[in-house]
Amino acid sequence: MKADHRLRKYRLPLSKDDKRDLILSAARRLFMRDGFHETSMEDIADALGHTKPFIYFHFESKERLLLALVADADDFDAACRWLGVGGKTIRRVRALALEEAAE
Repeated sequence: MKADHRLRKYRLPLSKDDKRDLILSAARRLFMRDGFHETSMEDIADALGHTKPFIYFHFESKERLLLALVADADDFDAACRWLGVGGKTIRRVRALALEEAAE
């Protein structure tokens, strides 16, 4: 279901953090409903009434978006599985987290 793009012009300007929070909220909802692997960046953009470049401006990949969702979880693996993520993707996201921590 496509969002009505005509409504976008009536929205108040949002800060970068607010935009990231909206993206994270939409992604969380879609990951829980459809699973991480079945959800595309385009699905997330459509849910927000925006384009993929809008999403990629804030998150360079779907894995980085996932990392932002689970980074503060007490149980990283359980949080990933709760969002429909398994095996190899958990390892890739954990590697991204370690990479960010080293920077």
